[in-house]
Amino acid sequence: MVAKIGRLRSMQVIVVPYVGGWLIVALAPTTPVLLIGRFIIGVARGGTTIAGYNYVIELSDVSIRGMAATLPTMGVVLGGLYTAVLGYAFSWYALSFLCAVPSFLFFLMTFILPPSPSFLIVSGRRQQAIAILKLLRGTYADVEGEVAELERRNAVNTDGKSVGWRDLLKKEVLRQIIVVVVLFFLMQMCGNFVLMVYTARILEATGAPMDPDAITAIAAALKVAGALAAILLLDVIGRRYLLVITHAINAVCLIVLGAYAHLADNADPDDTTYTDMTWLPTVCVTMALFICDIGVHPIPFIVASEYFPTNIRSQASSVCISAGTVITFITLQLYTPMQAAFTQAGLYWFYGAISVAGVVFCFYAVTETKGKSVG
Repeated sequence: MVAKIGRLRSMQVIVVPYVGGWLIVALAPTTPVLLIGRFIIGVARGGTTIAGYNYVIELSDVSIRGMAATLPTMGVVLGGLYTAVLGYAFSWYALSFLCAVPSFLFFLMTFILPPSPSFLIVSGRRQQAIAILKLLRGTYADVEGEVAELERRNAVNTDGKSVGWRDLLKKEVLRQIIVVVVLFFLMQMCGNFVLMVYTARILEATGAPMDPDAITAIAAALKVAGALAAILLLDVIGRRYLLVITHAINAVCLIVLGAYAHLADNADPDDTTYTDMTWLPTVCVTMALFICDIGVHPIPFIVASEYFPTNIRSQASSVCISAGTVITFITLQLYTPMQAAFTQAGLYWFYGAISVAGVVFCFYAVTETKGKSVG
């Protein structure tokens, strides 16, 4: 759909299952009906990810593309905070009605947004794309040069015909897809989503002194702070080095957390050393969540769009993000059996080791896109 009718039109269409899904959840008379509503919302969420990131990447000037592409992540963490806060005051069915409101407001806002100039170019609407780019870039920008570069990268014919799914099988495209899928694998298997979803359970297991719900709220606020830091840093440090730095810090946090859990679990009953250090797991978990939202979490979604030219961007990014979603599901399902097999400490060390591998992989395999035209 994103490839056929465009990014903006797709986002408008996706509002229908969003609103419909939330209304089904709010009015569900039975659990199966509620699950159907949640399934529809999940489909809409997946479509929004593809259309939204493609749109932001294609609309942004190269000098601010990293900052702009991090705004969807900020929207995700703010949305989570918005839902959690309202959840304290409203029942689940009232909250479901409230969750439909942002989708409806977004639908209204789309009518003042321009279509993607890149999509217009690969669709053969060159003059319309030039007019939008002049509005976005300003009168002194080299719009003709940008359009010529887009046409060169996408090999657009005079009739507007462009390539699609078959070009994903090209050697270079396959290599880029593999790199992005590995980034999603590292993002999930380094413990990012496990810490995010099971924050309260993990802190309870390590004996954290604060109320788990309070810690979860603090962690959500730190994720917002991490997304804000990413907005400020992505166009300064770049994707590659920010991945390296954030994976390295995440590894340290999880290795320390694993060491604490191991020593505390094997301490003598009379040893109070670790009961006096229950603040340490809280610091490790919250720091890991904060740091992952600077680089480990948002960058795979960004490069899933940046690595590919417009004519195959929606198809290639959908393959990468769909693979990432499957890895997320598998990671969350494996949490309990892996904890039983590795012990609590061993599981944290495993996640830390994945981030160590992530440092090496990102340094050698990730291509920097900061400040570069992506077509």
